[in-house]
Amino acid sequence: LSLLSAVNLLNVLFVTYILSFRGDWGITLFYLVFSSFILMSGILLLFKGDFTSLVIRISEAFKNASQSGNISIEAPSERTISALMLWTLALNTFIGVIIARWWQALLYNPGGFGEEFQGLKIKKIPAVIIVLSFLVLSVLFSDYSLWAQLILFPMLISGIALLHWIVRNRNLGKGVLFVSYFALVFFTPFVAAIFVFLGTLDCFVNLRDKLSYQS
Repeated sequence: LSLLSAVNLLNVLFVTYILSFRGDWGITLFYLVFSSFILMSGILLLFKGDFTSLVIRISEAFKNASQSGNISIEAPSERTISALMLWTLALNTFIGVIIARWWQALLYNPGGFGEEFQGLKIKKIPAVIIVLSFLVLSVLFSDYSLWAQLILFPMLISGIALLHWIVRNRNLGKGVLFVSYFALVFFTPFVAAIFVFLGTLDCFVNLRDKLSYQS
């Protein structure tokens, strides 16, 4: 746990530096995914024994739960556990960077972070690279599909940013955001796919301009 916390802090510092240096959320999210892949791969290679022990403990916990409840509960595989660790690292890093950027804006540019996040959008060329990379890796390494899905993380965040922009532009109220995040947590695959689609679509047809024109 302490190792993962240290790695997460390292990733937050790295990604925060990229954001301050490049000033581009799209590029920053690209680096976030890349660094998360590298760091988690390094952990799994250097601490393979510890990871195996973790998998065994989790499997035993599921086995005990099945026996005590007289129900069949399948323990997650090594690939699933490693993918969950990867996603946890990426999400914690993103949240850490968000908090750091929000705090900075609060001190030097109150209210600026909201506008900055709502304007987040992936450029066309990086979007094409992201989508093609996801498709290729999903086909070549189908057993690691949960790992490959992290490649779409920038598109997911872009879709969420678009939602925030729509809510503000149309004065829909924070209730829409609450319901959307609730659905994202409890119906993750379906709702996440919608956000990824919206984020990708916005890269090529500029939904903000079209919606602004309609309003």
